[in-house]
Amino acid sequence: MYGNCAKNDTRYRERIFPYMLEKSAEVFSFIDCAFSTQKSKEGTGRVVGWKELGIQNSFTLEASFCGSDFGKYADLHFNMSILQEIGHHFCETIMEYMQVDNKKTRQIVNEIEDIVANQTHIDK
Repeated sequence: MYGNCAKNDTRYRERIFPYMLEKSAEVFSFIDCAFSTQKSKEGTGRVVGWKELGIQNSFTLEASFCGSDFGKYADLHFNMSILQEIGHHFCETIMEYMQVDNKKTRQIVNEIEDIVANQTHIDK
C-alpha cells in the first residue's frame, strides 16, 4: 500500500489503517508499505486527494497476481478466493477503523512509531 507522509504530528496517524489491515490480513505487510509523495506521483489520485482535497487516508492498494513471498500463501499465485479474502479483511478493517477511539489511536501511533524507529535503526 502506498500512502502519503505529512510533515507534522499527523504523519503516523496516516499509517493507522494499513497497520490495522496487517493485523487483520495475513498476506498484507505493513513494513512493505511506502509513505512518501514522490514528484513523479503528484498527479495520482492518492496524492491529489491528499494535497488538494485534504483527504487524510488516501491510499493506493496494489495486489499481485504472482502472490506473496511470506505468510500462509508464500510461493503461491493469488486466485480469486484469496483476493476475495483480502477484500473481506479490507472491509472489516474499515469498519474497525471507524470505531477506534482516541486511547486506541494513541496506542496504535505509539506502536507505529516503534516500528519506524526500529526500521530506521535496521536500515542504518
